[in-house]
Amino acid sequence: MRKLMQFLNFDAEGFLEDKQVVFKGVREWREFKEDGTGDLLGTKVDLLIMADDTFYENSEEQELNAGETLSIKTTQPMSYFEDCKKMATPMKITNITKANVYGNYNNNLSIEADVWKPKAQQDN
Repeated sequence: MRKLMQFLNFDAEGFLEDKQVVFKGVREWREFKEDGTGDLLGTKVDLLIMADDTFYENSEEQELNAGETLSIKTTQPMSYFEDCKKMATPMKITNITKANVYGNYNNNLSIEADVWKPKAQQDN
């Protein structure tokens, strides 16, 4: 059968709920074009999952996704993340507008959302 994936919904909020993430890096998010001239769509923020307290069915392994990297696509400017410290600044993912699982083994995740620094750091 074909096009089955369009009927599956990924619970991004549930997946992220018991995870602690920190800033890892930032880069431009551009529309894909073969010649590399794609329009600037926003920012890709790389986050490292530092702790994963999620309960996974049929798995005795703990911290299953700790150490994995999430790349979040956002319309926030790169300048917002200038004062973030790699592997140190905790981040919060909110306002998820799109979340898709993809890949041959359904082991890749694409998320479009907002990414925020801790409130105390935002006030500086």
